[in-house]
Amino acid sequence: IRLQDELAGTENRIAVERRRYNEVIREYNVTVRRFPSNIVAGLAGFEKSDAYFKADEAAKGAPKVSFE
Repeated sequence: IRLQDELAGTENRIAVERRRYNEVIREYNVTVRRFPSNIVAGLAGFEKSDAYFKADEAAKGAPKVSFE
């Protein structure tokens, strides 16, 4: 039971960090396209990023553990 709880907690932490990462990418994309930062971004070679983290639906749940 403790292992299952720990696995569920780990999956929750991964999901939180995945959301944070995707939020940072979204903010970056907005900044790169918004005036006047888009001028500086264009001169410096920054472009829109499609590096969003996508996980399979099966990866979003905690794994099942059986000791039988």
